[in-house]
Amino acid sequence: MLDAHGEGHALAIEGRLLAEEALPMPDHEALLGVRVGPYRVKALIGRGGMGAVYLAERADGQYHQDVALKLIRPGFQTVDLLRRFRAERQILARLMHDNVARLLDGGMTDDGQPYLVMEYVDGVPITQFCDVRRLAVDARLHLFRTVCAAVQFAHRNLVVHRDLKPSNILVTERGEVKLLDFGIAKLQDPEAVGLSVALTRSEVRVMTPEYAAPEQVRGEAITTTTDVYALGVLLYELLTGHRPYRLPGNLPAEVERIICEEEPTRPSTVVAAIEEIPKPDGTTETLTPERVSAARATQAARLRRILQGDLDNVVMMALRKEPERRYASVEQLAEDIRLYLAGRPVIARKDTFSYRLRTFVRRNRVGMTVAAAFVLLLVGFSAVTAWQARRVVRERDMAQQAAQQAEQVTAFMLGLFESAAPVTAPRDTMRVRDVLEAGAARTEALAGQPAVQAQLFTVLSQAYWHLGRPDRAALLAGQALHLRRQLYGVRHPETASSIYWLGVLRQELNQYDEALALYRESLDAHRALYGDDHRSVVKGIYRIDHVLHLGGRGQEADSLFEQWQHTLQQVPTEDDPDLATMLGTMGAFLQYKGRLDEAEAYVRRALAMKRRLYGDGDFRIGDEMNTLVNVLIAQHRAAEAETVAREALALNRGLYPEGSLGLARSLDALGETLLEQGRYGEAEPYLSPTSCTGFVSPRPPGAGTCTSPGRPAARRHHARPTPPDTSLPAGPRRGASGCGGPAGHRS
Repeated sequence: MLDAHGEGHALAIEGRLLAEEALPMPDHEALLGVRVGPYRVKALIGRGGMGAVYLAERADGQYHQDVALKLIRPGFQTVDLLRRFRAERQILARLMHDNVARLLDGGMTDDGQPYLVMEYVDGVPITQFCDVRRLAVDARLHLFRTVCAAVQFAHRNLVVHRDLKPSNILVTERGEVKLLDFGIAKLQDPEAVGLSVALTRSEVRVMTPEYAAPEQVRGEAITTTTDVYALGVLLYELLTGHRPYRLPGNLPAEVERIICEEEPTRPSTVVAAIEEIPKPDGTTETLTPERVSAARATQAARLRRILQGDLDNVVMMALRKEPERRYASVEQLAEDIRLYLAGRPVIARKDTFSYRLRTFVRRNRVGMTVAAAFVLLLVGFSAVTAWQARRVVRERDMAQQAAQQAEQVTAFMLGLFESAAPVTAPRDTMRVRDVLEAGAARTEALAGQPAVQAQLFTVLSQAYWHLGRPDRAALLAGQALHLRRQLYGVRHPETASSIYWLGVLRQELNQYDEALALYRESLDAHRALYGDDHRSVVKGIYRIDHVLHLGGRGQEADSLFEQWQHTLQQVPTEDDPDLATMLGTMGAFLQYKGRLDEAEAYVRRALAMKRRLYGDGDFRIGDEMNTLVNVLIAQHRAAEAETVAREALALNRGLYPEGSLGLARSLDALGETLLEQGRYGEAEPYLSPTSCTGFVSPRPPGAGTCTSPGRPAARRHHARPTPPDTSLPAGPRRGASGCGGPAGHRS
């Protein structure tokens, strides 16, 4: 201790006392089979700086029970430590809680060494339990709240644990949490259990530095907020796989500086880091974003988004250096976790700028003196430019207001065009086209407003698509894309959307190579903007797969299909028009591949989601029901398919006029169900050639042929037209019905 005093930092004494060579360790092998009271030692479970814990069994013949037996390390049997050992026994006797390991017995060995007998917990550290089972963030938070409940129970009994870490928090196979090791716990009222106050004032602070609060390191007063800090470190590790600090084991002064002065990296930032973690055997393992996110049943980009915001703030509040700025209690920390899980605002807030400035100045007094002089020089410049800044702000606000007005006008125009589009009859087609041509001509007047002009080009393009003019639509879409590339570059949501839309139109025009290049560029842009699990990414993969099929490149398409299905499964499952469309399309693809059970599940999910989104009277419901009919026929469930087909036909009769494609699909679907049941006379009126006349589109490469006379109905494949993306205006469906070919592969 005299030598350590000269080293001049708070942890020097502790470092010397707890060094492996400071005092001899017991011969653990010699203890195996030895009787300690009525118990026989079976194996070493673990050891720490002051003692060791053994697996033992009851050996007096009264009953059989496995227990955990704790003995003090030889050389540490001082008067104070013996008092502390007895204090731990008294503390455990008071803490009767489902999530605290119970005290069973205690006594003295024949040579006067005290021992404790505790409940044996057959479990693993909480961090290991979560990683092995790949628990998601929410599941980890629920488990963490159980730990908080056990610690809060100890606090209510006036006990501060002071050594909360994963190895002292075990979880059993059944998911039960057990809090262990109150060997260095502090009693807030020691006289309540007959202990002297001096016991809690020991100059030697035994702790685990990685989980120790700054006040522990500095030797200041220990309160319940000390445990709040340790729980913050544990939560940081559960959420990110990293620790707030990586401490040099043999440099106590550096350890003290890091814990007391350095701010930890925010959880949402650290999960993107690659770190080499030293292992006890001297080797290292690499912690990568992919490995961390996989252990939490998600992807790296999504994990970052989960942690950003509330969880960042909760963890960082628990880890604040000053005890008074942390959560006031463990109960408050647990409540903030509950609020987060419930989707409600949390107590934690970001550190204020003034607080960060104060702490920065305290750590950098000399540098801040120089910086202050420089700031004074900037004051004059700031005064001169202030009035310019105010003018810029006013102009920006005016521009934003104008942009909002332009968006409102654009939305109104789009609604007008959609209402005029000939969904049910072509009689007004020429009038609508005249309106569009006039509108396209007038866009030249907006040459000084390229953003608005690009938006109007897009609106007009979509309107022409509704009118069955993809050539004219593609021309306008190309102009919109050109403007947005110049305005925003490629990595911008509006540019990426324009690239995708032009790809759709090139596909409509059977220009598959151009469409494929555009889809791939759009996919790269959306991945850069949103990550791998965004709906735009799923749509991009689907479109590339689709075009590969249309271009006769089936092998490439098949290799991409599994990637598309996997990515679709990662998308959040809340109701969304894009997701509903993609689920139905996936079902049609799976039907074509013969995976009928999977196909039915996807189509039924899509149908249920569309009912919730659009109600029962929407044309998209009838379309999805026709797809379900195809799947049921392929499964030889014609009677069930007939019920669905009649419901779809009844719906579409109220939506489409006679001779329209939408009605033709439902007539064909019902006719097929009747053919499948051998009811040919009933089927004939529904399958009359006049029902589909004029609606069959050119078949893509690799598509089958129409059913020939006499061919068994069960062999007919129903093509599903390409569903228009719900990011685009809804309009009339183009495609083929009743002809062979891959489901969903129709232009």
